[in-house]
Amino acid sequence: MNAMKEWYYRLYHQYDQGRRLRALKAHLQRGQPIALVHQMGRAASMTMTNTLRAMELDMPIHHTHWLNSETVARRMARMEQSRGKIESFNLRVSKLMLDNLPPERMRSYPWRIVSIIRDPVARNLSAYFLSIEGFIGDVYRRHAQGRLKPDELLEVFLRDYPHDIPLNWFDLEVDEVFGVNVYARPFPFDLDYALYEAGPLRMAVIKVESLERTYRPALQALFGEAPGELRNTHISVQDEPYAPIYKSFLAAVRLPRDYLDRMYDSVYARHFYRPEELAAFRKKWGG
Repeated sequence: MNAMKEWYYRLYHQYDQGRRLRALKAHLQRGQPIALVHQMGRAASMTMTNTLRAMELDMPIHHTHWLNSETVARRMARMEQSRGKIESFNLRVSKLMLDNLPPERMRSYPWRIVSIIRDPVARNLSAYFLSIEGFIGDVYRRHAQGRLKPDELLEVFLRDYPHDIPLNWFDLEVDEVFGVNVYARPFPFDLDYALYEAGPLRMAVIKVESLERTYRPALQALFGEAPGELRNTHISVQDEPYAPIYKSFLAAVRLPRDYLDRMYDSVYARHFYRPEELAAFRKKWGG
């Protein structure tokens, strides 16, 4: 019976995704506005997506992490090589957008983009543990047997994780795709969110650390409508299989100074965060 339910769920899931992709393609062909949560992963993207859905906007809402054609091609190849082990609807959305909008049209389309940013170290650690099985084999059994130590987790993180993802994300996924250079003018720390315009495109960049305080004025400015309550989603890892490993790691971790320098001396970190915020991040992760 459980197998039948699982089969039915997968069948319905495939049908629903196909329906949504067909609707998106038709919408792109009509050239009508689209609300797009486009941002790096592990920075409250589902919270923002569900908050926008609750606003009942007069435009479809989609969620992507990658729209650079080279990045999407690499990730699609990886997904296909996994033989179904990796399923990513937002990656299929990205590919459909790229297939239907040439580069010049991507820059002139009436997007309404929301992009949430996060402390790059916190973001990288969250993404690392989400994919921990891809970095350390037999990780859960070894942890249960007491054979997985924080030192090994840290060594693998520093050695193998692609740390520059948040540092380069706006260059690759916003500037190259939409022609918007978020670094061209200072970030307005008095607001703690920024608004950008390029032709018919409108974009808001919001910091996750101040999301509770700034999402209302930012979304009001972007959409001309007041949002309701923030629909917090995936804000706790307690139900995730990696939660015990992550919790014990965070309790003990002290990251080396050269790594913190790499992250917090970056253009990304210095642009979006005040010196006192960066100092607090350094203290949190470096002791």
